[in-house]
Amino acid sequence: MQRKRWFTGTVVVVMLSLTMVRGQARTQALDLTVDQSAVTIQAEPQVAGPTAQLSPSQAVRCDHWLALGVHFKGQWQPERVTMALSVLDHFASSFGEERFVRLIQQAVSEASDGQAGGLTFAMDPSRDYWIASWTPQMGQNTLSESLFDQAHLDTHYRWRFLDDLAEAQPRAVTIQEFALGHELGHLIIDALREEHIAKQLAPSFLEDTYAELYLDYWADPLHDANESLASEVALWVYGIRRSRAVRDYQEQALVPALAPQSDLAVSSLAE
Repeated sequence: MQRKRWFTGTVVVVMLSLTMVRGQARTQALDLTVDQSAVTIQAEPQVAGPTAQLSPSQAVRCDHWLALGVHFKGQWQPERVTMALSVLDHFASSFGEERFVRLIQQAVSEASDGQAGGLTFAMDPSRDYWIASWTPQMGQNTLSESLFDQAHLDTHYRWRFLDDLAEAQPRAVTIQEFALGHELGHLIIDALREEHIAKQLAPSFLEDTYAELYLDYWADPLHDANESLASEVALWVYGIRRSRAVRDYQEQALVPALAPQSDLAVSSLAE
């Protein structure tokens, strides 16, 4: 099942909108020069993980997610691992770690025909226009070096809700954290499709009901409902205040879909 949606910055007067790629690879870019002398961590999937240069508490969190089947691939600086762990922890605390892990498992297993079971965070050293991607068939979220070029982000990626990220709870969210949250939003939407079918709903139920909202309420009105909804998932996770119409959508469609299912249990993504 090949699906591709691009996470693309679009200049519109003073606002640039953000989209992300689905299917093969979805990336967007920054242009800062990389300091090659910076301390990096080499971590590959299916190995112990990038814990050696993390603080003791962060190493414990990293080991915890590694045990659940979340892997790191490529050259990772410690602060970037910390950022990814923070996003994972935030999603897990929003609707329960067990439910979150199960949704990861469902999304990856379905897209890969059961060939993959865990989630990989891959660091792409290239600096291209794209900054982040979700590749369902590989169970992989890829982050370009460009994502960490703040000057490039400031120039090319102006979300309409960017200033609202400062209102996130329990602290402000960075653009890098939100970009990764958006990609996890795509994962969550994918994971819920089979559950919708089991409830005799269309697999695209969440997008279909979101599309009924007035376009100006969308998180990303310049792109399709799936792109807006991926951002909407992250906005909900981070507690960003939305319009009354969007809050109604969250209460009536999104939150019930994310609620833990009593008949689901999970111990590890790696199983």
